[in-house]
Parts: sequence; structure tokens; C-alpha cells
Amino acid sequence: MATYVELPEGTASTAADGIRLYTRVFRVYGLAPDSRAEFGIATIPILRFSAFPSDSGALAVGVSSAPVNSELGIFDVTYSYTSHPWDSGTAADVETGGAGGSPLEPGQSDPSVQPNPLLRPPTIKFSSNSTEVPFVLDYDPSGAKKVANSCHVPFEGETRTQYTSIITISFNRNVTDISAKQQMYLGTCNDASFVLAPLFGAYPAYTLRVNAFSGTIQYEEGAWFTACEVEFEYNPATWTRKLLDVGYTFKAVGEFDVLGRQVYRKFLDQATGAPLDTVKFLNGGGLPLADGFPPYQLEFYPHPSQDFSTIFS
Repeated sequence: MATYVELPEGTASTAADGIRLYTRVFRVYGLAPDSRAEFGIATIPILRFSAFPSDSGALAVGVSSAPVNSELGIFDVTYSYTSHPWDSGTAADVETGGAGGSPLEPGQSDPSVQPNPLLRPPTIKFSSNSTEVPFVLDYDPSGAKKVANSCHVPFEGETRTQYTSIITISFNRNVTDISAKQQMYLGTCNDASFVLAPLFGAYPAYTLRVNAFSGTIQYEEGAWFTACEVEFEYNPATWTRKLLDVGYTFKAVGEFDVLGRQVYRKFLDQATGAPLDTVKFLNGGGLPLADGFPPYQLEFYPHPSQDFSTIFS
């Protein structure tokens, strides 16, 4: 019965580009005298893309076997690992950590590693975006203050910069009518919690917006497929619009016209009795906001909601 032991001959290194490289060497004993080199490989229970014992980010991408000093039935089996198994270039380049081959575009994988484009893993790219939003409360460490003058009148047109995350996912699917996907998803937000990738967990409802959905029909390995790309924008504050509840009029409590409709009164200048030409804060129910209370914000949903469960299918 064949047995094996790991030898203290393995190596570990980090390349200039940060890629981590390892080797592990095993000696196999007890094979039949007429065994070939590949029999030694079959003895070691390590599969392609198995993780390195002390570095789960480095995967096994190559293996070799050779007899020991021409002794029958004894082989040294060497496994090579890299932290970048989907590197550009050829499979040999990946296994040895050397450069070579043609650069790959985002979303592509080395065809010699996974020739079937439909089985290649997706790629996820992160970037950022910024937008201007109304500046209604500041970030005073002692307590947020409403952005208004000393007479509690809000400043008009003041904005602040809000940053969001751009998440672009590239993946391959069978030939797909991308125009149908675009009409279904562009400009929509997730109607429920949605997982882009298990590693990141679920994004809450209405925090993801689809900014772009594109695809290119390509031919490879004897088959047509669509290389897809979806751009999401993540806003942890949700994509709802929050607008200050302000106006020139307020509800006249208990007053209705002859048709039973609510009567509204204009805010008046206490000194002159003339209508004010600036807006006043309301309390969310159409009444003047009492002094000392923070501005009330009304929430609106500017984008339709959509079920994202089939967006990658």
C-alpha cells in the first residue's frame, strides 16, 4: 500500500507585484515497481485549486512528479500554489509566477485554466462616485444643527457632497437579450435585501441602484455566449429623496370651505401683516414647526423597485 510524507523542501516567496507563491514536496513510497510518475500524483489527496494550508488565498495550480534517484516505486511530488490563480498569460506562467501571454480584459480569465467561458468565476470591481445632496443638518460634534440663519430660516440651495460605492460585476451567460434586461433593471433599486456575493452579505432594500447593464455576444470554444457587465451604485442612506417640509402656507386647524376642503393660511409677517416671501418650516402634518424642533424631512422614492433575484440569470 502506498504511503507518503511531506518533505521540508517546500518554498515560499512574494513576487514584486504582491503575488504569493508556494511549493509543497511529498515523497511517495510503496508504489508498484512498474508505476509511472502520474501514479505518485494520484496518491496525494490534493485537488486543483485546493487552498494552501496556512494561506487560504493561495490555490494549487500545478503539480509534477519524478522518481527518486531512479528507485522503483518511490516518487517526489511537487505542488505549486499562487495567490493569483486567474492571472493573465498561459497556465505555465501562472504556475511558475512568470510573466507572459496577452493581458486580459476585466471579466476575463485565463482560457487555459478554465476553457469553458460559462464556468469562469465572475469578477467584482469597486470604485466610487459623489453627488450633491441638500445640506440641511451639519456634523457638529456637540450635536447636529439645522442649516438656517439666526432667525431659523433655512438657507436656500445649500448642498453637501455625498459619496457612494460603485460595484461592477462581470460574468458570462448563455446568449442573452441584453435589451430586455436593460428595460427591466436600469434605474431600479432592489425591493428587498440582496446578496451580490456571499462574502459581502446582504445589501438592505433600496440601497442598490442599477446604473448600467451591458453585454457583448462572443464566440469561444465552439460556442456563443454573452459577456455581461452590471454596474450597481450602493447608497447606505438608501436612494430615497429626503426633502425639507417647508412652505408659504399651513393648515388652518378646523377650518374648511363650503365644499368641505381644508383651508390653508399664508404665513404672515407679524409686524406688517403681509405674507412672508420666505418659506417656513412645517412639522410633517401641515402645521408650523414649533421652535426648538429639528427640521422635518419628507421621504420620497424617485426610482422604481425591482426584484433582483434573476438579474444575473
